[in-house]
Amino acid sequence: MGAKGQGFPLPCKALQNRSCTIYCRRPQTCADWKCKLLWRFEKEELTFPEAMRIVVQTAEHAARVRAMLEAAVEERGVPLIQIYRKLEESSPLSPENARAFLEFNALRVRVDKHFKTKEIA
Repeated sequence: MGAKGQGFPLPCKALQNRSCTIYCRRPQTCADWKCKLLWRFEKEELTFPEAMRIVVQTAEHAARVRAMLEAAVEERGVPLIQIYRKLEESSPLSPENARAFLEFNALRVRVDKHFKTKEIA
């Protein structure tokens, strides 16, 4: 989130293959915002290869979680949190769905640790 009360829905429709397709004309909210990982990189707490490793591992984790959740509820192309909530409402919870729950929450922890700033936490 940018300034108080301003934000944007995620995943962003302009994001394709981990790149912004409207970077040159992106909203000011996007231009002003920096994730925790970028702050750490700019302070030289992380090297570029270390930061990219975190980005790649997080993207791979998100893809695994998406596959698990989509298989569990047979839903495609919607935000992960929406799929998670739909699964949460279903019962009984199968062992496969319980694993999807655990992986989703592990992804949340990873995103909080590496990307969320205090401003949006």
